[in-house]
Amino acid sequence: MLRTYRKITSLSALLAVAVAITLAPVAVADFDQALDYWNRGKYVEAAAGFQEIVDQQPEYDYGWFLLGMSLLKMKKYDDSESSIQKAIDLNGERFEYHRGLASARYNAARYARTIAVLKTAESLATDASSQFSLYRLRGLSYIALEKWADAVPDLEKAMKIKKDPDVLARLSKSYYKLRHYDKALPVLRQALQADASSTSLLMRMTNTLLNLGAEATTATEKAGYFKEALTTAERLQAVKGNDREVTNLFGRAAFSAKSYPKAEQAFRKVIAQKPDHCYAMVNLGKVYIAMERWADADGILRDAATCAPKMAVVYESRGFALMKQKKLDEAVVQFKKALVLKPSASTRRMIETCTNNIQVASQNAAMAAREAEQAAAAEQAQAEYDEALAKTEKWEEARRRDD
Repeated sequence: MLRTYRKITSLSALLAVAVAITLAPVAVADFDQALDYWNRGKYVEAAAGFQEIVDQQPEYDYGWFLLGMSLLKMKKYDDSESSIQKAIDLNGERFEYHRGLASARYNAARYARTIAVLKTAESLATDASSQFSLYRLRGLSYIALEKWADAVPDLEKAMKIKKDPDVLARLSKSYYKLRHYDKALPVLRQALQADASSTSLLMRMTNTLLNLGAEATTATEKAGYFKEALTTAERLQAVKGNDREVTNLFGRAAFSAKSYPKAEQAFRKVIAQKPDHCYAMVNLGKVYIAMERWADADGILRDAATCAPKMAVVYESRGFALMKQKKLDEAVVQFKKALVLKPSASTRRMIETCTNNIQVASQNAAMAAREAEQAAAAEQAQAEYDEALAKTEKWEEARRRDD
């Protein structure tokens, strides 16, 4: 918009505007003064000037448009929309009028109506600059409505015209929300080239890499994604290391990259800052399991169960830690709690494994008891035999002495 205004401030353009008016001519000096107010950011004065012009010349569409844009800068969205609509009613062939109306509606959070006016104006956007502004604003409107799939085509078209940092960031978010992590990653790389310290972009990048790692089918691919996720999380920590969620995300990245000491330190830091941070407790429990610190895992997951009694993963993880400590009965209790919250074939298999091991242990214990009983009986019989033999030998010896 500002480029249009600069062009019209030239004397030749002003004269052309004046000549183009078929009713009573607008005084160039009045128009120039109002436009000067606009260019200096004095929107109240500019609006007053343009209002005076359209009062004198109600058929002057460009005056209505500039009045509406001045009101938009003053955040008077209803008045802005009304004025720009009058400009469109007088001359509906100028794209900038429709774009101005869309801007007024967008700023007033009327996103569906923003999209509607831009659809109407699409055929009027004949140059790259107009097309970029249309696709960008319509894409942002779809995002505001959380219509991610609708936002993508417009933002992709805008990006082909110009690698705008804001468009890149919004397109990456749309891909991420649609779980198109493979498409989000290259866009995020470009966006971070423009804004390397953006917290939101670094967080989205880290999460994208973690998700790609989880989806990868080979160990090499997984390791590559998780390694880059940790590197990105380290960059994020350098920007905003005191943020709990950033630290928790760093811990997740470290855990996925198998940097368990770093992960433990991160999750312990989060819990120290917020003792009831349930996710950090669960994540720390997973770290302890990976490190085969079964008792530590059981302890933190017990706390997590108090904090988040409806999280199935808490009971699944704690059950596994107990199973590894051969506390099978307690493990079954935990697995059954998990099964109630979230039916899972793997959890059922864990219960079956524990139950079978309990039965085997019971049978082994019974067998061991029987063997011990038999051994004791044999030992007692042997003792009785030895005692009888000793008595016999003693009697024989006594008899020989008597003889």
